[in-house]
Amino acid sequence: MQEDKFRLEVAKTMLLMRFPFLGYIVSRLNISRKDKIRSFAIDEHCNVFYNKSFLSKLSDNNLLTVLAHEALHAVFMHFTHFSKDIDHSLMNLAMDIEINDILVNIEKMDMPMSSIIGEKTKPDNLISGFAPDEDGNFTIIQNQKKYIIKCRNKSSIEIYDELWDILKKPKTKQKKNLPLLPNVNSSISEPQGDSNLQEDRNTAEQNESVKNKSNSNCNLPVKSSQSPSGNSISLPIEIPIGFDDHNIGKLSDSERIEEEAKWGETLIGADVYQESVNPEKKRSANGTWYQRYIDKILKPQVDWRAVLRKHLIELIPFNYTYNIPARKSYAINVYEPKILRKPLGVTVCIDVSGSISEKELQEFLSEVVGIAKTANEIAVRRLYWSTEVDEKNDEVFTRKNLRQLFTTAKNIHSTGGTMISCVQKYLEKHRDRKTDNLIIYLTDGYVEKPPLMCKKSLVVISENGTENIFQETKIPFVKMKKR
Repeated sequence: MQEDKFRLEVAKTMLLMRFPFLGYIVSRLNISRKDKIRSFAIDEHCNVFYNKSFLSKLSDNNLLTVLAHEALHAVFMHFTHFSKDIDHSLMNLAMDIEINDILVNIEKMDMPMSSIIGEKTKPDNLISGFAPDEDGNFTIIQNQKKYIIKCRNKSSIEIYDELWDILKKPKTKQKKNLPLLPNVNSSISEPQGDSNLQEDRNTAEQNESVKNKSNSNCNLPVKSSQSPSGNSISLPIEIPIGFDDHNIGKLSDSERIEEEAKWGETLIGADVYQESVNPEKKRSANGTWYQRYIDKILKPQVDWRAVLRKHLIELIPFNYTYNIPARKSYAINVYEPKILRKPLGVTVCIDVSGSISEKELQEFLSEVVGIAKTANEIAVRRLYWSTEVDEKNDEVFTRKNLRQLFTTAKNIHSTGGTMISCVQKYLEKHRDRKTDNLIIYLTDGYVEKPPLMCKKSLVVISENGTENIFQETKIPFVKMKKR
């Protein structure tokens, strides 16, 4: 095996051991050599490329950081941030600041970074990347004035807006003709020095300001321009590139949906893998930073903790035996009985009929995530149905293989029509006593009347679905809230 490929494989293994969450994502990246690029690069399909010469200059720890950096571009879905109306150079910087703050300051990974840019910065020669300091502050020096952006726990979009305000937004003293925006609590500090040069944060662009932020020359120094009042504006700072390139092309709507689904599932899978490897530290070894990304992408709308407690608690027999001590007896030095519980499981039945959109399928996946994460001690059986159940994708998941639950089944069979009663008929022929405590149906509600359903059933209806049939037949249901 060539040395560069060998180092990549070793790096993937080390990430899985030292940073399970990041290692899980990196293991799903398509990484290939491409010496025409200058360092590392990622495209709109989240394919990663590397220059062999650049890779050889990285230490082993540096390589771990670079791979993790590309992985977070994918699961943060940065490929959706680019358009002709976005200044690519600023967005490149904003995304790198967001990611590098996590890797260097929170996860304590190794890569030389700078937390300041200014007129004298030479980004490609002196440093490898850009990140806030340990307190989450990123500094910009412009025209001998210092601006500080508080970046911690902010998205790249939020960081982009603040970079734009400092580096690109026209500054003028003639404010009376400009529209006022609602007051916003800014996180940009007051510049140190002549206060006459400080812009009014409440005067600026129209509400559609993003459309006015276009600058296609993403790697060129910013040139002087004219303000509305005719005053020359000096913007001498060259926007730094960082240690990787973002070669993001245009995606069609269907391609974007597919990529979002793929990396959303990967993000959830990484979370579950982290918990399975190190259950005592259910999040990152240094915090819970990625939970907000999970909640943003795949946040269940149903309170599954309350639902499962209501529907399953009466099924749990709390039988005690003093023949076997409870595990905690050894820790507290007091003999306590062991609780005997019947193994519990649920069956999740996902509607894949012709009326179900890609958006609704993703919402259903969110609910499956909620069920599995809330009840990770029970077995989860997953079925897909339309007018019949897809027998090839009938699978049972336990804590040992729970992370695979978030991988979309391959070649899902759908007849296009809808017949919810097919689930009951299928379960009668293929019964699994370990997962029949509760049957959960995920559907849009457009089913036959009256539906033939299991006694222990709960229906989850998509936000745009209808609950009329289930109201009339008095079948328990919950409806997903609008996001």
